[in-house]
Amino acid sequence: MCRTACVLLASLTAACSSSDDATPRPIPTSPTLPTPPTAVNALVTEGIVPVAGKPGEHTDVRLWGRGFQSGATVTFDGSATPATVESGYYILATAPPHPAGAIDIVVTNPDGRTSRLEKPFTYAEDLLAGGDITIGPGDSVTATFGNDGLGNDPRGGCTDEGVPCRRLFIRAPADDMVEVELVSLDRRQNVGLYDEKEVFTHHAPTHYPKQLTVRGGQQVWVMGEWALFRLTARPAKLARE
Repeated sequence: MCRTACVLLASLTAACSSSDDATPRPIPTSPTLPTPPTAVNALVTEGIVPVAGKPGEHTDVRLWGRGFQSGATVTFDGSATPATVESGYYILATAPPHPAGAIDIVVTNPDGRTSRLEKPFTYAEDLLAGGDITIGPGDSVTATFGNDGLGNDPRGGCTDEGVPCRRLFIRAPADDMVEVELVSLDRRQNVGLYDEKEVFTHHAPTHYPKQLTVRGGQQVWVMGEWALFRLTARPAKLARE
């Protein structure tokens, strides 16, 4: 009995030794999950120009993105509006009259897919919709870029990189120093004030100053992303005061 047990134990020991000398097998890993397929012709609405209009007026706008289909519809705060699909990337539409405030815009393709922009468009009572801006001490103006949704390409602007801009004239005597302040009225913060030297570098800005002090009669440029902003001018305080 003992002899049989010893032989069996010796056999098991030899088998274990043989197994230990063999090349170890790699530890199995969890199978790699497949990458989800990319949606084909996904509907995405990326932006709108202009980003504001007056409450009592119709405003022509251009939406851009991808995946727009012929026959797509556009709603402004739930109200359907005439729309023309230029291509899979652009839609022309008309924002209807609406009470003051920011609203959502929804694009719906004929196949039922939808894309929503959250509050990209604002109705502002005191909006200065087009042209150069003239401002003096004590003045305040609400303005934006892209005054003609039918004519302005979202990439158009006054730099080589196509940054949108708007010119501002300072109405004050040449010896007076005027401080201009910019406040963004929507979530878009990459917009700032620049003098002639900075504008004519022809490069996209890398900083967005919200205050600028200049002499009366000088020109100032507002540059940056498509935004709704308020400009305020006041006499500049002397540093020695």
